[in-house]
Amino acid sequence: MIIRNGKVFIDSRYWDTDVICEDGKIKAIGKNLIYDGEAIDAQGKLVFPGFIDVHCHGGFEVSCGDGVEALQKICALSPQHGVTSFLPTLAPHNIKMAQRQVKAVKDAMGCPGTDIV
Repeated sequence: MIIRNGKVFIDSRYWDTDVICEDGKIKAIGKNLIYDGEAIDAQGKLVFPGFIDVHCHGGFEVSCGDGVEALQKICALSPQHGVTSFLPTLAPHNIKMAQRQVKAVKDAMGCPGTDIV
């Protein structure tokens, strides 16, 4: 996909340029790029790379320690806020709870939406 006509945030500045993305990664940034796939007109909009949340206790009324379903909910809803990956932060009260929470994170990895890292 190519994102055209947006204000792209690079090096703490906004640039009027285009962005080509393939397989979820930025492949090219520049003016007047040639691309024959899907195009998005971002006229008047800001374009940022995906955000990485490096300390996520939860969101959307669930905690990262609440189990696989809670983590799947966070994965599903985070992209609409620009988050492309997150590191679940757990707060277990004992070793058994820690083991359950870590297993839930492992089981939820690869769920659709935001990546768990």
